[in-house]
Amino acid sequence: MLEFHREWVDLGYINVNSINVCTLDHPAMYSLKSLPNWKKKQIEVAYREHLVWLETRKASTRTTQQFIDAVSFMNDTDNGDRFANSLDFAIVNNKLDKLRNENFWEVFPEHTDMKEYINGFNTL
Repeated sequence: MLEFHREWVDLGYINVNSINVCTLDHPAMYSLKSLPNWKKKQIEVAYREHLVWLETRKASTRTTQQFIDAVSFMNDTDNGDRFANSLDFAIVNNKLDKLRNENFWEVFPEHTDMKEYINGFNTL
């Protein structure tokens, strides 16, 4: 989402404030709250970098606050090193991969560090 936002603003397709950040709470397997803490830290770093970029684009307080709120929402739950709902996530995504004739890892290569968790192993 962050890359998408930057690209569309830089290409002039949208104004920097033409975004609404909606945090997903349900189904739980897709919520940022379900991620292990180490992955949340990676996401938080990306959001913090995006906030710096928003500042250079003179984004409104409303826009920047949405990104800050998303990080707070994500960090509301402490999962330690486990990915809550990982088995549900794996089952649903495997079904979706078959239906769409896609591969999750090819569509979202940035998440290969979650492969063991998403496959339901939670071995780390």
